[in-house]
Amino acid sequence: MMDFCKSERERKDDLEWELSDLQERLTNAPPQEKPGIVAMIRELNPRRDEAVRAYKECLRNAPTDFHPWPNGKIPYQIAVTGGDIPGFSSAMRTIILQGIGNWNNILGGSVQFVPKTREDRSFLNIFRATSGTANWTEHIGFHGGVHNMWLLDNQNIGRVHHELGHIIGLHHEHMRQDRDQHLNLFEGQIPRESYPDTWGQVVAKVRMDVGPYDLKSVMHYPSLWDRPNLRVTSSVRDNNGNFVRAIGGTIRKTSNFGRATHIVWDNGVILIRGEAEPSPPIGRSVFELSGTWQSNVGVEYFFAQVGRSFTWSAPAFGQSGEGSIEGPTATSGTTPVIIFEDKNGQPVTPNWSVITPQDAAGVIEIYDRA
Repeated sequence: MMDFCKSERERKDDLEWELSDLQERLTNAPPQEKPGIVAMIRELNPRRDEAVRAYKECLRNAPTDFHPWPNGKIPYQIAVTGGDIPGFSSAMRTIILQGIGNWNNILGGSVQFVPKTREDRSFLNIFRATSGTANWTEHIGFHGGVHNMWLLDNQNIGRVHHELGHIIGLHHEHMRQDRDQHLNLFEGQIPRESYPDTWGQVVAKVRMDVGPYDLKSVMHYPSLWDRPNLRVTSSVRDNNGNFVRAIGGTIRKTSNFGRATHIVWDNGVILIRGEAEPSPPIGRSVFELSGTWQSNVGVEYFFAQVGRSFTWSAPAFGQSGEGSIEGPTATSGTTPVIIFEDKNGQPVTPNWSVITPQDAAGVIEIYDRA
């Protein structure tokens, strides 16, 4: 195959191999060496992330973004972790292996996940996603080198099936060229930044539609999604106490108790927190922001809230501000919305815990055609 993004891929692969080696060293290192290795991993992670972004941008402009795995074999490893880098619980490792086994069984040997050996230079690396991130897969199909996949630790087997489907080479079913013949899509409910990669129809030069449309596919999203997506706005005080500008942001995720856990601000700052802090009082009518937040810029933010109004500070930057929540009330922590319906006006409810025979037939056909 022609490698349209060779230099970008090689840079990404070099950094990922270096990270993989450090993770293996971390597992067997004596205690006094672990902090140094963890520091090297932390320093390397942003460089790897930037290389991945550059590679993905190159792929978007390439004539195709899919190639089958050589000989239908997909070497995999559940990432070696240690120190303060999170690893999967034993229960989640079992679920991941069950998901792999289910795909292997339904594909009947035509495409198979196999444990990675030291000789494998191209393989799937399965990482535990940290709090505030989501399940996601770096590539669709084979691209050479290390292929990373992230899963949260508390996921059901359906989530595992779905992400493994991407690794095999499957796009979302609802991104097919013929999807508008089967769905009524409500684009106003979808965040603009997630539309191209998650909802936009795949152009014909990139991927072919195989077989009839499958509303039950493990690669099809359900109609009903929990989308907080509540706008927040805040004015900002500089370190002299002056208001300098107003910025907006979006609450992307919340707990089941209505506690916001992920805010994306329009200036690029992302605030994240886990579920360790106390939940808000029963009966609260708006999403709760109060508490301590970590950020992608390396400093802590502190929020205090009364009703829809809040104040915040970032002492490391000498900044503070005040703002308000603009979205609807919520007592359950999420705002369920209908993203699409079928042509009969009924919700689409695929069961990801079951890989459909049509999914398997589609995989076999695209590998046979390649």
